Amino acid sequence: MKHLLKKFVLLSYFCLATFLYYSCTQEKEYINGQNRINFDLKEKSLKEALDMPIFNNAYSKLTKKKFSSSSSETARTALEDQFGFTIVPDVPVKIITKPDGTVFFTLLIEREVKEELKFENLMIQVKNTETSAAIFKYTMEEKAIKTMTNDYIIKEILNSQYTDLNVDGKMFFNSGGETCFDTYIWKCDYGLGYTHTAYSTCFSDNTAYPVISVVCMGDGGGPTSPDPTNGSVTVTGGGGGSPNDIIETPTPCRSVNCIEADKTPCDELKKLLIIPPAGTIPLGSKNVKQAIEDNYAEVTSPGDHDQEEGYSLLYNCSTKQMQTAPAIHVDGNKVKYYRYPYTFGGTHFHQDDLIQMLSHDDIGTLLQLHRDFGTGLSEDCKNDSNYPKPVHLMTSALGIYALTIENETLFSNTLTPIYSNNELKEDFKDKIEGMYSFNLYNSSTNVWSDDVYEYEKILLRFITNIGNEDCYNMGVGLFKAETGNDGKITGWEQLTIKKVNNSYIVERTKCL
Repeated sequence: MKHLLKKFVLLSYFCLATFLYYSCTQEKEYINGQNRINFDLKEKSLKEALDMPIFNNAYSKLTKKKFSSSSSETARTALEDQFGFTIVPDVPVKIITKPDGTVFFTLLIEREVKEELKFENLMIQVKNTETSAAIFKYTMEEKAIKTMTNDYIIKEILNSQYTDLNVDGKMFFNSGGETCFDTYIWKCDYGLGYTHTAYSTCFSDNTAYPVISVVCMGDGGGPTSPDPTNGSVTVTGGGGGSPNDIIETPTPCRSVNCIEADKTPCDELKKLLIIPPAGTIPLGSKNVKQAIEDNYAEVTSPGDHDQEEGYSLLYNCSTKQMQTAPAIHVDGNKVKYYRYPYTFGGTHFHQDDLIQMLSHDDIGTLLQLHRDFGTGLSEDCKNDSNYPKPVHLMTSALGIYALTIENETLFSNTLTPIYSNNELKEDFKDKIEGMYSFNLYNSSTNVWSDDVYEYEKILLRFITNIGNEDCYNMGVGLFKAETGNDGKITGWEQLTIKKVNNSYIVERTKCL
């Protein structure tokens, strides 16, 4: 059984840096009044940044140690003893290069004690071969929002505080006799209906603009903005585009004190069961719960089931309701989910002569849904916090199962190479089908077992590699619907697996 998906051309300006850690570049010239600001913006993982001699040398001066990319984890924590903070793993290093060759590296840092609505960045500056560094501490008006493109949007920064770090006698703000600096934080009015910090789409669409402040040193020994309680002074406006300009790219923390908490897979699956108010979905369209239950009723009814049925799961950003559209039959028993811009998932049933559990094609379909996630949507829709996460459901006589993504990075990094290479894809298919066949297929009677527990155990072993069986740790979650005697869904439970001695045990946790 295969699911064929309509292909969309991915918007070339999307730069999925936060979770995928691909390098991306924006080379822009920005004009603010009479001020012309040129810079090159890149994002790299810490491992990639350590491969850059300019960053490696600067970072080594700060930490008093030399590191290679192979020791990036040690490098990440090297600042703990000296300064009481550590670099946050898996968050890209932002790299700004100015025409005069000055380079700013911005890294998200964290301390043991978290402060509500506050986060800190380490900025390292390399100018004329000299290295300086400072801690930038920001206070937000409200928690940051995560977008579909894995950017983080800050509505408003209320306060910025700066702390110089001594790097071989060089200070970030106090070096060279300078007393005042222009600082630029990039803003954008795009997509949310209010001004916010710029993210990748803003830069790509040329909708980003700088908000300039003049930060001057005061008697208190360090600059701050905008509350000059320590003797420092900040004046908004001005800006001369001088070589001393500081370009800030605030990177908010990823903990709940800074960002809205991600919804759990249980939260997402429970939303599938919500019945939309009358009149909010098109006439003739089924709600998601009804579509899933209809699939289940059909596959568990008496008679032969030799043709798969299914539905595309859609989200309407205007009504903020989910709805469905019937899948198309292709090539005999296959179903095809239409790739509408608003498709976030699919549901289908397996006919009688197929494996009664999620297959390699079902996993591949979830990958395609993940790849297309957000493609073709308006900016308002992309930033809709209610927009459902990708999900793929399969129904058989064994029950209703849902496959979700729990770790986007692990999921993408594990499966993208497999589904991009025919040989790897065939090997992937052979492994999962071989595990099913070896344990559940009786070749003498040509009959598949109906042992529900064994099916679940095999799939969980395959997608977690718990037994080191040359399987795959995919970063996905497996859920099963709870149903009443009438076949109606009443809730969900998550299935996980553990190994005790030489036995595997499936554990079930109810979604509350």
